[in-house]
Amino acid sequence: MFNASEIAQARLSSFQIYMKSVEKKNCGDAHVKFAWFGGSKDEIHNIVVYGFGFDNIRKNAGFG
Repeated sequence: MFNASEIAQARLSSFQIYMKSVEKKNCGDAHVKFAWFGGSKDEIHNIVVYGFGFDNIRKNAGFG
């Protein structure tokens, strides 16, 4: 069985390969943007492990 850190490392590696491919296709600019998400430690952990589609993230987290 894989642990969460192995899966996260595989996702990061996959993203980096994809980013390099897009960068090559777009003549050196992958148009990668980084963002900030204001959530609890547990929410951030769940996003890293499961992605933003995870159902247990508070609705409207960080908004008003």
